[in-house]
Amino acid sequence: IKQLARPQNYRPVLLLAAVFILRELGGQHVVFSYTVYLFQKAGVGLDAFVCTILVGVVRLVFTVVSAAVVDRVGRRPLLIATSFVCGAAEVVGAVFLLVDVPGSSWVPLAAVLVFVSSYGLGIGPIPWTLMGELIPTPVRNIGSSLCNLNFSLFTFVISFVFPYLMEIGLGYALLVFASANAILTLLLWAFLPETRGKSLSDLENAFQSSPGHSE
Repeated sequence: IKQLARPQNYRPVLLLAAVFILRELGGQHVVFSYTVYLFQKAGVGLDAFVCTILVGVVRLVFTVVSAAVVDRVGRRPLLIATSFVCGAAEVVGAVFLLVDVPGSSWVPLAAVLVFVSSYGLGIGPIPWTLMGELIPTPVRNIGSSLCNLNFSLFTFVISFVFPYLMEIGLGYALLVFASANAILTLLLWAFLPETRGKSLSDLENAFQSSPGHSE
């Protein structure tokens, strides 16, 4: 506990805890758990179950791509870009649902596939990697536990709240999720240091001073 009180220790834990909270509030669990329901609700022309299989394939492909490119591109730009794109995809889906546009039944499928590809490329796998890179060794056990607690807790919260959000409409629910992704994008841009090629001492110094744009 005393170790956790040091700024270089608690700051990365707080940052990653916030990342996991906002990531879940961004609706990823809903997208992957209610895929068939979402496609049926949106009136997608293709069979909803076929679309769900396509979502799984796209997520797998882009997760593999992420593993191949993350050390070349860097964690920070991938996370910022993918969280932004996830939010933008949700806004597009929300607009389609709120504004009835004839002949655009393909838009929800495209929006979900863009969301899933961005999620698999960055915001899905990279936060788990950052737990091992950003959280200092003296507090890694408790820090990782707190991040996992936030992940599990807010996955439950979103699963519990989503049926109530549906009472205001799926389009408005997507706007709520997009807002969380927008906040996450700003948080990452302001506070996340780049970890590629850096030692633990470098990262500790980054959190002692101004982590926002460390490269």
